[in-house]
Amino acid sequence: MYKKFYLWLSLLSGVVLFIGMVYAGYREISPEWKRYQSEYKELLIKNATDDASKNRAKSLEIDIQQIYLGSLKRIDRCTSCHLGTENPLMVDAKTPFKLHSGEYLKDHPMDGFGCTICHNGQGRATNKREAHGIGHDSHWDRPIIPFEFIQSSCAACHDFEMLENKGAGKIAGGEKLFRERGCKGCHKLDGVGGVLGKAIGSVGSQPAAYFPMRYVEGERTIYTWLKEHFDDPRNIVIESEMLAKLTDEESNFLTTFVLSLRSEEAPKKYRRIKGMRTTK
Repeated sequence: MYKKFYLWLSLLSGVVLFIGMVYAGYREISPEWKRYQSEYKELLIKNATDDASKNRAKSLEIDIQQIYLGSLKRIDRCTSCHLGTENPLMVDAKTPFKLHSGEYLKDHPMDGFGCTICHNGQGRATNKREAHGIGHDSHWDRPIIPFEFIQSSCAACHDFEMLENKGAGKIAGGEKLFRERGCKGCHKLDGVGGVLGKAIGSVGSQPAAYFPMRYVEGERTIYTWLKEHFDDPRNIVIESEMLAKLTDEESNFLTTFVLSLRSEEAPKKYRRIKGMRTTK
């Protein structure tokens, strides 16, 4: 009886191992980025309006795309999948082929800024889960920033007055709330403030392990932690003395502002024109 059991167990283990090897092989020869590039190439060929455009599309090479940013010490391979970022013909395309929103790339060209300086994520990765830093098993402390908090990155280079004038109302509103609500009475920022709460000058640079996620109801990221903490401080940090008196919009604004408080400073070349921050 036991002999038969172990025989079946061995066969089952062999089948599972074989399936795992086949799957690993498939992922190796047909990674995500290759499938996206093949689909994008077909899309360009299909939508070509003349022979010249069609021939250019057909000659498109399937290969890893990357942007080397020496002064930022980054390599971004996001455009290996986000292929239509600078292509105006992709304005109505689906993600990840869609044209970048707004006119931000006019002042922030891809070859000089890349992607992760604004969006976070793991620039060197070439699959969605790892590139976006999704989930604890990705082991990445700075997952891609949710759209509602994306303005937090702007303060790395721009001052708050300029941001307010240019329509970045969330982060400017968060900075204003921080001042008007007297948050420095408990929290120290830039060496000034109270000591009842933690110093927050580098909250946006802290690893995920810095934030106790036990009571977080949403996705366990720094973004969700901060938002839920502002919504109901004592639900996230039981001993918190903060009061839950913020609207949902105010919580979003403060989350955006606090995320902008980082220990890193953008290189001077990114802060050398009017409206740029001269110092942290």
